[in-house]
Amino acid sequence: MSNDTTKTIRIGILSTAWINDVILDSVRRVQGVECTYIASRDLKRAQKYAEDNDIPNACTYDELLAAPIDAVYIPLPTAIAPDWAVRSAKAGKHVLVDKPFASVPEVERIKGACEEAKLVFMDGTHFAHAARTHEVRSRIVNGDIGKIKRVLAAFCYPIPKMAENIRSKPDVEPMTLWGDLGWYVSRAAVAFLGVEVASKIVSVNCSSKLFERFSNTVQSAEGIVEFQLNDGENVSLCFAVDGTASIIMRATIIGEEGFLELDDFVVPSRQTLIFDHIRDPKDFTVDLEYSYSKSVESIKGEDDYQWKFPTLQTVLVDEGGFPQAAKMIKEFARMIRENDLESSRRWMTETLVTQGIVDAVFEKIKEQHAF
Repeated sequence: MSNDTTKTIRIGILSTAWINDVILDSVRRVQGVECTYIASRDLKRAQKYAEDNDIPNACTYDELLAAPIDAVYIPLPTAIAPDWAVRSAKAGKHVLVDKPFASVPEVERIKGACEEAKLVFMDGTHFAHAARTHEVRSRIVNGDIGKIKRVLAAFCYPIPKMAENIRSKPDVEPMTLWGDLGWYVSRAAVAFLGVEVASKIVSVNCSSKLFERFSNTVQSAEGIVEFQLNDGENVSLCFAVDGTASIIMRATIIGEEGFLELDDFVVPSRQTLIFDHIRDPKDFTVDLEYSYSKSVESIKGEDDYQWKFPTLQTVLVDEGGFPQAAKMIKEFARMIRENDLESSRRWMTETLVTQGIVDAVFEKIKEQHAF
């Protein structure tokens, strides 16, 4: 495969899902990337979508795989996305697949097809590409907050019209709400603890609740996943997800000497209004914030300890002019242009380790509710 660093990467989108709004906005922000095809099972729908979004070509799913494009973005339901990802790879297309996935074996199936064809495979987790995420991870690795004790990650929001939502349909979204919201809290462990630690699951404890009016549909889950550090001690992910609670997307990394906190780690409030709406350009801010604090200082008096609490610092991270979703598109295109399969394998590993955590918790949920 050629290594043309100036090539324009042509992307086709397999579906007219609402998440496309974010992807199309991101593609338009990245030089040298174009969305040239939109596909739908209903050709008329694809044609209308293409007209509304200034996309040159509309086609069916099967036609997209034969189209003159370099890559396919696949925001399809979890139950069918892997088949189309594998078919895309066999058709010679690089694949960007929106999360979640149904299981580790399904991720491995996509990975295997892409590796065999020497193609790039990346999942669609936006926050993994933010400079803020990388800076927080660097501070952890550098020991700025001492030895890590736990990651707290919460992702909750009240899902509107749940009866119409894909997360209430186990036949197309096998893990229902846990698959989606649980993906992000699981990825927080991977992003901040690293793949080596996050792959060493020691134990999983989970309490969950199902929606009463939907069959086998997770409403909320909370629990602890423990991982083994290289020194033999454990570090934990304490997570909470809920499809009926107030919006919260907070990740806190607690060490022996301090903590780091991101209060909007999934979808930055500075970059978007809410998941399916791009913020008005006049209110749009690319750079992101996180909080940092060193631990309390103890001053021993004659009779007891006095505790001095340091001031919490707010750190603004320069995102280089790109929202995190655009950074994902930029990295995806770079790997394709440079034929950088080594970086692709690194992203594949993050996907597999994340899915491993998602699967482990879902097994506990199924045990609790006997389904």
